[in-house]
Amino acid sequence: MVGDSVWFVIGAAVRGLDVEQTLDAVEVWHATQSECEARIFVAVAPFADLHHPDSRPDRGGPGLPGMERPKRLGGVGTPLVFEFAAAEFGPRIGRSAYAGRAL
Repeated sequence: MVGDSVWFVIGAAVRGLDVEQTLDAVEVWHATQSECEARIFVAVAPFADLHHPDSRPDRGGPGLPGMERPKRLGGVGTPLVFEFAAAEFGPRIGRSAYAGRAL
C-alpha cells in the first residue's frame, strides 16, 4: 500500500536523528507544506475564472432543473462562479466540496 510505504520512508528518514536534526527535518517539511498551501490558494482565482459564466457561453440561459447555476460563493462583490466548481476543486486537494467552496 502506498500510504504505508510513505510512513516507512518518513520513519526511516528520522530514525537515528537527534532532537535538533529531527526538528530541522520537521521545519523543512512544514515550510514545504506552507508553500504548497500558498500555491493552492493562488490557484483558486484562475480556477474560479475558468468557471465564471462568461467563460462558458454554452452554459448560458436558464438551463434545466438540477443543472449547475452561477452562484456567488464568496462575500458581497465576489464574481459569480458555477456552483459545481467547488465540488471539482475540493476533492482534488483532499478536502470536501464544502471546504473547496470556503476556499
